[in-house]
Amino acid sequence: MYTTIEADILDGVVVSKDAARFPKSARVLITFIDNPQDAPQKRKPDWEKIQSNLDKLHLRVDTVAWQRELRNEWHKS
Repeated sequence: MYTTIEADILDGVVVSKDAARFPKSARVLITFIDNPQDAPQKRKPDWEKIQSNLDKLHLRVDTVAWQRELRNEWHKS
C-alpha cells in the first residue's frame, strides 16, 4: 500500500503537518519537485535528439490490422 503526503525538507529533516501519521519506521520513495524560484533557467527539449528519433515513429492508420498481423506472427512461432 502507498500513502502520499506533501512535506518539506528543512535542514535535512522531513517536515510535514501530517507528521503525527508517520509510522515509527518505514521505507519511503521521495520525489524532488523543482521549485521554479530555485531553478530560473527553463529546461528546453533537446531537438537534435528528438529529430534523430523521429524516423523511429510509425503512423499506424489501421491499428486493428496491425494487431492481427502481430498475432498471426505469434501463432506461426
